[in-house]
Amino acid sequence: LDFALQRLPHLQCFQMDARHLPFENEFDVIGAFDMLEHIPEDEAVLSEIFRAVKPKGGMMLIVPQHPWLWSVIDDISDHKRRYTRQELLAKVARAGFDVVLVTSFVTLLRGEGGALLINDPQYIERAEIIWEKGTNRSRFFRGQVDKYSWVDIGSSYLPSDMLAAFLYAQ
Repeated sequence: LDFALQRLPHLQCFQMDARHLPFENEFDVIGAFDMLEHIPEDEAVLSEIFRAVKPKGGMMLIVPQHPWLWSVIDDISDHKRRYTRQELLAKVARAGFDVVLVTSFVTLLRGEGGALLINDPQYIERAEIIWEKGTNRSRFFRGQVDKYSWVDIGSSYLPSDMLAAFLYAQ
């Protein structure tokens, strides 16, 4: 926290136990990047995140996948698990989230990964547009529009070069 505050002194930083968050209906979106696999009670954390986001809020989640890829890196990193797609989907659903998109890092087909989850179905279409970098690309692939174009805000959720290289090496 000290390092973050030195670089960005205007931030309000907290160190807390993710199994017992001191917030309720507080955040629009919570990012949980490479942390859930370190906590034995992962479902408790997902439930706490659901409680901490606003009723129409959501979560962006990145976790390691494929238990068969378990290696010494997982041991050294103190990982408790790697997730299968089905396991992760079941756990986030039990926490109350609706899954908008699930994809994998460092694949030949698509170089992005993670999950975007929201807790209000009316926002699924907009969340999908934001995930697709502000375009209606998913509607194009489903045959719902003739061509895709910019329709809203969006961003790129690609991993950094360093993170991608590290994940590829695993």
